[in-house]
Amino acid sequence: MSRQLSKKHAWKPKPASESSRLSASSGWNLASPTPSLSRTRGKRIHLELSLSADRPESPARIDMSCNATDVSSLAEPLSEETPPPTKQSKPSATRGIFELETLKTSFEKHACCPECKSGLIATFPTCCIASGLRLQCSNDFCSFVDIQRPKLTADMPLPANCGSPLIERSTDYSINIMHVLGFLASGDGGAKAGRTLGMLGLPNSTTMEKRSFTIIEQRLAPTRQQLGKKILLENLDEEVEIYYGGEVDADGNLLFDLWKDKTLPQALWPTLMVSTDMGWQKRSSGRNCFSLSGHALFVAMLTRKPIALATKHKVCRHCKMWYTRHTVDEQVPEHECVVNHTGSSGSMEAKAVLDMHVQLFEESQVIVETFVTDDDSTIKAKLKWSNADHMLNHNTQIKPTIINSKGNEVDRPDHGEVPRQMPEPKFLADPSHRKKTLKGELHRLEKKTVAMKKTITKCDCVRISTNFAYMTRTLPGAPPSEHVDRGKAVLEHHFDCHDCCGAFCTRKDQTAEELAESTKYYRSKIKDKALYELLHDNVLPRFVTHEALLEVAHGVDTLVNESLNNSISWLASQNKTCSTSQSLLNRISVAVGINALGIYLHFCRLFHLLRQCYHDR
Repeated sequence: MSRQLSKKHAWKPKPASESSRLSASSGWNLASPTPSLSRTRGKRIHLELSLSADRPESPARIDMSCNATDVSSLAEPLSEETPPPTKQSKPSATRGIFELETLKTSFEKHACCPECKSGLIATFPTCCIASGLRLQCSNDFCSFVDIQRPKLTADMPLPANCGSPLIERSTDYSINIMHVLGFLASGDGGAKAGRTLGMLGLPNSTTMEKRSFTIIEQRLAPTRQQLGKKILLENLDEEVEIYYGGEVDADGNLLFDLWKDKTLPQALWPTLMVSTDMGWQKRSSGRNCFSLSGHALFVAMLTRKPIALATKHKVCRHCKMWYTRHTVDEQVPEHECVVNHTGSSGSMEAKAVLDMHVQLFEESQVIVETFVTDDDSTIKAKLKWSNADHMLNHNTQIKPTIINSKGNEVDRPDHGEVPRQMPEPKFLADPSHRKKTLKGELHRLEKKTVAMKKTITKCDCVRISTNFAYMTRTLPGAPPSEHVDRGKAVLEHHFDCHDCCGAFCTRKDQTAEELAESTKYYRSKIKDKALYELLHDNVLPRFVTHEALLEVAHGVDTLVNESLNNSISWLASQNKTCSTSQSLLNRISVAVGINALGIYLHFCRLFHLLRQCYHDR
């Protein structure tokens, strides 16, 4: 009886509520169950995927030979007349991993020679990791041999002076190329590629690290770098087109078209604003910067896309290996040496920025008018005219002067290398880097003796620098005459005075009762008078002057550069040495392409370009 009652009063789902719940959930819209079905009883419904007569089967693999027109059409919205795309099933796999001993036993047990009916001997010849099948008759007097090479051969261009095109190479098979590209896109190299082969029991794991991976990467390098340069030029064209905005000359010709044809006079060349920030392949601490390489990018401010790239290298692996085996007097054989910088690693940034600045002017007829950078004085000193060119351009015999750290007017150090025919650029500060500079000054003060730091704590350093960051975000769009008053909020807000605060301050709108309830968060001008005077007179003045605030009141930043540097650090990891060869530029080119196009479209264009280079040869 109890069993019947429990069965009678057991919970059963209601079809209507169950269907409503499932269809309302994200990603679910299941057919409602029939009334006769419960969760555990009744008929079972077998959900099977079947292809209808009007629905074509999905292809076995995706065709990667799309061109630029096909790629751009992927992003076009569907029109009202276009029927919605049918749901495609996952493409079937084109490769698999099999136990060779099992295959060999099966072939030799069941297969026979079509000529003499003898047994067959099966072997699996390999080229790198691409494996084929070779069937040979076991009868010594029979000449039957059947060879099945790996399918899906790759259309890779052959390098110059590579020998006969009939020689089998590792780049002849797409699986070898895809294996290397997969590890490069994941930020790994030959060591992990070979280790993976060894753990899976795949062939040629020992030769992958030292030889095969390097050879395939070198064959891919020209095409990958070519694609990276092309993407940068496309980004530059997009930036310049937005800059001109359909403007025409006196004859009605579009200025953008004239600029593309390089027939535009220099007075009408585009003047762009860019941001830049250097990235190194080895972490530095303080003044200890000893990376063997570095990279810098120009990011245009209208499109927020990179338009120029420069890499700096101090060591070449080929030269280094040569001198370990030969004397210094022996000439290094001709090769593609990557060394293009001598000196400290810290000086790479200024030199890279100068090279990109000159390159855009001479090759693309683009003038970089304004730079948004950190507070690196080396860049500002390098991107000026020399003192001699400065006097010639200004038609004067007086050398340019500066105000040194002691407040004295002295002759400007002669470090400028901008060509005389190019204009000198202007500089703006990145608000985030300026905040870090202020925070560093406050922390240096906090580490001093008790008598000198006037009770300042680490919490004060964080809050004051945060106030500065909030204040700088209120400057864009505000009249320059209000900048100094807004700058006072950095210190005044910390000492519970909110007359100069902007929209970021919520305390200024509180009532007197609310203000009196909570005062522990803020400093007091009376109790902490010594700290207030120290910060007001010695630390903050150079950060909140009118000139300093104009440098951060532009509303742009270098966050895109920081994001690109993070992406590059994933592909060119800081615990791997990629800087002594072309591998660094290869990986940066991949990062730039993925940033601009995405992973799928980037590799579509790469495969299409490889096939095009192959047929051009």
